[in-house]
Amino acid sequence: MGIGSDTSLYFSSEKEIVFSSVEFDVINPEAVATTVDLDVEYLTISNQDPVSELEIPSDEVVLLDKSVLDQDAVDKYVAVAKTVTVPDGSEEPTTVEPTTVEQPTTEEPTTAPAADTTYVVAGTTNLTGYEWVGTPAAAPENVMTADGSVFTKTFSAVPAGKNYQLKVVANTGDEQKWIGLDGTDNNVTFDVETACDVTVTFDPATNKITVTGDGVKMVTDLDVNSITVVGNGEDNWLNGVAWGVDAEVNHMTQVSDKVYQIKYENIESADDAYQFKFAANDDWAASWGLPEQSATPIGEEFDLTFNGQNMLLNTVSAGFEEDSLVDVTITLDLTKFDYPSRSGAKATVKVEPSTEEPTTTEPTTEEPTTTPAADTTYVVAGTENLTGYEWVGTPDAAPENVMTADGSVFTKTFSAVPAGESYQLKVVANTGDEQKWIGLDGTDNNVTFDVETACDVTVTFDPATNKITVTGDGVKMVTDLKVNTITVVGNGENNWLNGVAWGVDAEVNHMTPVADKVYQIKYENIESADDAYQFKFAVNDTWAANWGLPEQSAAL
Repeated sequence: MGIGSDTSLYFSSEKEIVFSSVEFDVINPEAVATTVDLDVEYLTISNQDPVSELEIPSDEVVLLDKSVLDQDAVDKYVAVAKTVTVPDGSEEPTTVEPTTVEQPTTEEPTTAPAADTTYVVAGTTNLTGYEWVGTPAAAPENVMTADGSVFTKTFSAVPAGKNYQLKVVANTGDEQKWIGLDGTDNNVTFDVETACDVTVTFDPATNKITVTGDGVKMVTDLDVNSITVVGNGEDNWLNGVAWGVDAEVNHMTQVSDKVYQIKYENIESADDAYQFKFAANDDWAASWGLPEQSATPIGEEFDLTFNGQNMLLNTVSAGFEEDSLVDVTITLDLTKFDYPSRSGAKATVKVEPSTEEPTTTEPTTEEPTTTPAADTTYVVAGTENLTGYEWVGTPDAAPENVMTADGSVFTKTFSAVPAGESYQLKVVANTGDEQKWIGLDGTDNNVTFDVETACDVTVTFDPATNKITVTGDGVKMVTDLKVNTITVVGNGENNWLNGVAWGVDAEVNHMTPVADKVYQIKYENIESADDAYQFKFAVNDTWAANWGLPEQSAAL
């Protein structure tokens, strides 16, 4: 081998250079000792198998420049040989038997260890301080601590209460795994009968979660006191109550043992416009939906998923013309529901055309007169901090918010309204079975105002102009939008929205200003899905100002 030539070795099973050794003869008879320096310019794997002469894909060809070799690497992989001779004049020099350099031992490659896993307790706000946040960066105080082969987290002085819920979230690199009761998707649910410290213990080997504490009582069965239909209520759908988990007006009637039913009349037929779920005991701790958000079957019984996704009611696909009026009867059957397995609940949705009894009028010989329009009742609907309800506009459901006639206008006074920001309202005109929601200057926009000092607040509505006026000693109308924060709000789970579901004030989902009045946020490693992710934008950690689409649909 000549000086400056390349040396290549091919190790067929691993496709890597194991070693390179070069031997030189010493030809100078005057020499006492010679030092050979091996100058490594490049080390490469040939892109051709010397046996089969088949090409190796380019991504398997390794190039190592000497510039990336530090001294430790040179000392480890490059051996410098020294050859010593003793000349005797005219005789051929005696070649000293070369010293064999110990070759490095080639070991079987080992599997790279998995990235460290961090375990976080995620759950309801009353326990964890966050609403189902499972990332270590977003909820660092809920990271579990290793204790031998298990991990623990203790929450101090948890107050007495019902339906505390949690899961353990395993964070490995950018991946998350949400672990529930006995390793399932079901939440771990417990009551705290007396205030105490609550310790959560998780065993990764078995996925078993244990909750202990002096006042802790695990929930092992479901005692049903009420069932509420909860969803995007508007007009007659869900009696105009949007996402009111404790709305009495949407409590179902028990028609037999463990069977519940409710009927909504004069609903405008629409295509996937109506969403709903079932919730037990005015709380989200026990609810039912579908495995994923999709249209519910109509006219046949179907299985429900415990704590599942929203159900969509599509009356158009069932053959009812869009905007025609229909009656919807919803039945929930819990006769075969098994709480330990969270399975067995079933439901039925029945849709039929709305019908009203015709009024029979005795014939008379008098000239017919035009039948007067039905009386209209006006109700102030708005935020709960003002009206006592969350956007309830029906007279039966919110009788104390019915407006009183005062000449040609209608008024409603709310007494001793505390100081606060972003109070909102609309006036709802109820005429027979029809509703019309009226906002600022007759538009769909909410009337928004602040109360700078506690005072009585009077709402005045003029049906002739649809003008709404709000007055009071401490009232200040909001005429411009001052943006402090923008939050992305939606059905967060795993990496989507950092695992925060409908957290309008979740700091972890605050967007970053990237230019004047331009905001941005990035979510990484989201599992691709079909219409599974919902979101809106909310200003200043409240719903008073938010943005979405004209109707629920896929964003482009």
